[in-house]
This record gives sequence, structure tokens and C-alpha cells, in this order.
Amino acid sequence: MNKFLEIWIVESSQQGNIGILLIDGHGFCWTMTRDYTDEGYAIPEGLYPYKRATSNTYGDTFEILVENHTLLYFHTLNTENQSKGCVGLGEYPGKLNGKRAVLNSGNTIKRFMEEMKGVQSGWIRIQRK
Repeated sequence: MNKFLEIWIVESSQQGNIGILLIDGHGFCWTMTRDYTDEGYAIPEGLYPYKRATSNTYGDTFEILVENHTLLYFHTLNTENQSKGCVGLGEYPGKLNGKRAVLNSGNTIKRFMEEMKGVQSGWIRIQRK
């Protein structure tokens, strides 16, 4: 079983990129990634493969395979400074300690992993909207 993922970046600032994650064309949750001025960590727009992975820190997750990047996981995070390029998932956007954030990340990651049960790999498109 494969699922096609998309992240539509809808807000970009120096506090991170906030986007919407779609799974097979259906809105699922909000995302937080590094902003595009952070070239060393930001994921460029494009189409990438992803695969199921096991992280020592985050456990069972998925990794996006991007040239010149490593260990780009989906995991619990709220603000851009908690990411070295990974994708944080949240139920809704907001602020945390005065910074742009996605919130209720822990529960959202659990829902994501349940939605992705049985999936081993697929494709993800990341684009600005």
C-alpha cells in the first residue's frame, strides 16, 4: 500500500514554514518546517520519495529522502528551532513562547502513524501555495 503525501506551504517567515499535509489529496494536519532562508536545513520544493524508518530518538516514523540532506523525519515538534530540517506535525497553528508553532504535535503524530499503518514507502510533493 502506498499513500501520496503533499505539503502545501501556506505561510513562510523567519519563524518557519507552516503548511498543510495532505494524504491522498485529503487535508490531514498542519506542518512546521525550516524556513527557506535556512538553506542548510530547509527542504526545497520538489517531489521526493519517502520510506518507513526507525529513529533512535523518534521511534517508528517516516524519512523523506532528499539529496544533500539526511535523517529528515516526521516527528513531534512545535517550533522551527526544534527542527534540523525535519517535519513537525500539529493539529493547528498557533504560538508557543511568542513564536509561530504547530500545536498538539504528540497526538497528531500518533494519528499520522495510525493513518500510515501498512505503508512502507511512497512519494511526497512539497510546494508553496
